[in-house]
Amino acid sequence: MKKVLSLLVLSSSLIAFNCRAQNTVLHSFNSLTGDLPNGSIIISGNMMYGMTGLGGAHNAGGVFKIDTNGNRYGDMLDFNITNGYGPYGSLTLSGKVLYGMTDSGGMYGSGCVFSIDTNGARYKDLLDFNGTNGKYPWGSLLLAGNKLYGMTLDGGAHDSGCVFSLDTNGTGYKDLLDFNGMNGSFPLGSLAFSGKLLYGMTEKGGMNDSGCIFSIDTAGNGYKDLFDFNGPNGSCPWGTVVISGKTMYGMGQTGGAYHVGCIFSIDTDGSGYKKLFDFNGALGGTPNSSLTLSGNTLYGMTYDGGLHDSGVIFSIDTNGNGYIDVYDFDGINGSYPWGSVTVSGRNLYGMTWGGGANNAGVIFSFHDTNTTNSVHELTSAPEEINIYPNPCNNILNINFKIPINSPIIQITDITGRVILTDRCQLSTDHFPLDVSSLSPGMYFIRLNSDSGAEVKKFIKE
Repeated sequence: MKKVLSLLVLSSSLIAFNCRAQNTVLHSFNSLTGDLPNGSIIISGNMMYGMTGLGGAHNAGGVFKIDTNGNRYGDMLDFNITNGYGPYGSLTLSGKVLYGMTDSGGMYGSGCVFSIDTNGARYKDLLDFNGTNGKYPWGSLLLAGNKLYGMTLDGGAHDSGCVFSLDTNGTGYKDLLDFNGMNGSFPLGSLAFSGKLLYGMTEKGGMNDSGCIFSIDTAGNGYKDLFDFNGPNGSCPWGTVVISGKTMYGMGQTGGAYHVGCIFSIDTDGSGYKKLFDFNGALGGTPNSSLTLSGNTLYGMTYDGGLHDSGVIFSIDTNGNGYIDVYDFDGINGSYPWGSVTVSGRNLYGMTWGGGANNAGVIFSFHDTNTTNSVHELTSAPEEINIYPNPCNNILNINFKIPINSPIIQITDITGRVILTDRCQLSTDHFPLDVSSLSPGMYFIRLNSDSGAEVKKFIKE
């Protein structure tokens, strides 16, 4: 995965940065308890359920449970290739039964659909993918009534993936749609349901081969290509859309103004597309998951970017205002989240693919007070820092409104490439930065400290 660290381009929108809130590592994975977790946490009461892509008794991944305090971790199922291998999606809960998919393994080595009780009993292999009926599912299952709906990354009539339905008892498989490139290809996410329609996204295909948003009814009829990504408006979405009323919200894993993804909204009929936010590296980049809606706030994570280039947790209003980088992963507390956050009360729960005590990923909880965020309206709010002269030749002077405790300074060019990183001394209100080595042009400077962050634009003559 590419790891891009860039800085914010100033705009008239409200931007917010890292806040002081409590992040707790509930569990650090290792090769025995599971390795490389991905997908989202499923919560039922005070218990959480999830999957790991590797590790366990056969190093093929597994299903686990743990309570919301981080106690009572239990290995419910170890995949062994025969019963599945390497799940990439999330579990789906119905009553006391969990449903899921594995990317490979099973009878034909192409993945399977399974069910297991929440107490770890009664594992059932409901369907084995064989290529013709789909191959290598990377997303999660959607439950509607007694039907499971899902997608596979590969396989189907054109070897570009398919949409399928299946009864919860494993019978009644139906191939609802075969992707062929023009109508999308290689879906990496899951389906959403509203009314009588299923909505989803593909990572490739469509008019510009950058992915598309589509709808289809539950019988497999009425396919519509609602929107084609083209790069500037986003590309290669990995997750699914979140639906609220007649509006869908989602993310492009790449594309956007800085080529590291974006957040968007669009009406369910395919009209009214709006790009809500462009990731730029400094505030997160390369989201390979879905958004989570709570009230009028969207929460999500990015795989990389942020202060330590290890991913971030963020929130943004549904109207596109108030983006907040609420937490930066640093490796110790996890790195490279590959999934979505789950909201429970004022807590966010999730997993990271790497980092933690054993560099095998973590389960975390994050208490979002949403009261201590350092918010700056960058065009009009009182400035905490001042830089001069601007334009400059050799020395860029940085003045702080009050002495700042050891802030980190980073400079990028307009492509987002990090040019310089430096750290001020303790308790300073002035720092002269030598920029004589920079070529003439426009640059962005970000200062990160315990109290938040601020970004400025300057010209090197």
